Amino acid sequence: RRRAQREAEAEEDRRRQLAASRIQATVRSFFLRRFFRMTVAHSKEMEVISAKKDQLSAQLSSLRGTVFDMTYDDQDREEAATRMQAWWRGTLARRVVILLITAREIERVHNEMQWAATTIAAWWRGSSERIVTMAMLS
Repeated sequence: RRRAQREAEAEEDRRRQLAASRIQATVRSFFLRRFFRMTVAHSKEMEVISAKKDQLSAQLSSLRGTVFDMTYDDQDREEAATRMQAWWRGTLARRVVILLITAREIERVHNEMQWAATTIAAWWRGSSERIVTMAMLS
């Protein structure tokens, strides 16, 4: 009876081993196919990119020539200068506001510290005088 049970358990183990091997093989083949699919897709993309690189280079060189041949009239230049000046004034104004806020905060902290120091000094003087007075009275 025990032998039959051991044989049944051994057969069950063999079935599980076979099932696990099949599952592992399926997962491995899935990942392998996926890897090759991605590799093939990547190589095709690289071929397309290298082909388009030459076209892009030609387009950029013609665009450079077009941009350098452009002329601007005086009104465009004035508007551009006005925009740059406005941007710079805004930048300076923001910096000044930040400095003012920082200075106000520093002043607030300074006043708070001064008040705390005065309070501590007053407490110390009062305590010292009380001790001296108590010593004189005793």
